[in-house]
Amino acid sequence: MFKAFQAAQRALKHGSLILAIKGKKLLRETLPR
Repeated sequence: MFKAFQAAQRALKHGSLILAIKGKKLLRETLPR
């Protein structure tokens, strides 16, 4: 049970990291030069 919780947390961190990178790219594209 604890290992499953750890795996879920790791996936959540990984997902948020990917979302942050995607968000930064999106911001860079939408911001006017």
